[in-house]
Amino acid sequence: YRYIDPDHKPRFATHGGDRACVFGTPCVSTAEPSLVVVEGELNACSIYQAAHDILDVVSVGSEAPPKEVLDQVVQMVTGYKYVRVLIWMDKPANALLVQGALQGTGTTIIPMVSPNGRDANDVLIEHGDDLLRRLCAKKLDIDP
Repeated sequence: YRYIDPDHKPRFATHGGDRACVFGTPCVSTAEPSLVVVEGELNACSIYQAAHDILDVVSVGSEAPPKEVLDQVVQMVTGYKYVRVLIWMDKPANALLVQGALQGTGTTIIPMVSPNGRDANDVLIEHGDDLLRRLCAKKLDIDP
């Protein structure tokens, strides 16, 4: 549902009229009790690369997630019975939107703003898989 800007600028945008959706759902195993929700698609890919065997991860997009995306996350959390959800966002306002949507689902919600402005992809690039994996595991209180 994304395309590269026709003016060849290095950015992504959605086509007008496209339906917003959660990114990464085909990779969700549902076998793990922990879910990480991030803003950008690259952040989801980075966490998946480092820790897909101990948690699930999805992205709600880099802008404020619309209600239909928040509803999809709630449906995932309740349907797959996640015990813990780490909400790792760059923008605190986006974390509050996701956290608010998940209130009342019965899951433990763990909000996190990117440490020192470094998102998951930054951590992966600068420090490698192992540190990113251990950071997510520590926040979720699970074994790395």
